[in-house]
Amino acid sequence: MENIFKADALRIIYEHQFIVSDFETAKKCAVVTIRNIIKETLEEYTNDENHERINHYGKVLEEVQILKTVLYVKTPILSENHFINKVGCLRYSYDEGRQSSVIEPMQIGEYLEEEKHTITHNFICHNKKIVVVENAS
Repeated sequence: MENIFKADALRIIYEHQFIVSDFETAKKCAVVTIRNIIKETLEEYTNDENHERINHYGKVLEEVQILKTVLYVKTPILSENHFINKVGCLRYSYDEGRQSSVIEPMQIGEYLEEEKHTITHNFICHNKKIVVVENAS
């Protein structure tokens, strides 16, 4: 089962990268954002909602703090079956698996290697599917 807290953490960091452009600064901004969400929760929600939301965002905050550098690769919104091929590209299928395409290392900014990189999550943001690639080491 996908770790929902990590998925939320990755999404929040990704949204901050539009503003600051580098991963480490985006991580710091995400921490501030999550702490503000927790603070607002304390002020605005009833006790039952309060506890559930704070617990959720507390776990998201933990995930943000332990994340190492990741690559965010934009793919078409209907892409599926993402994997790293033998020549350093991110390959995906679309049109219900009838067609496939790749994103080249030049577009990604890094040569992907099956032994060194792992696709861990994907989410939709700004009408694109964002595929998260983490260093396996």
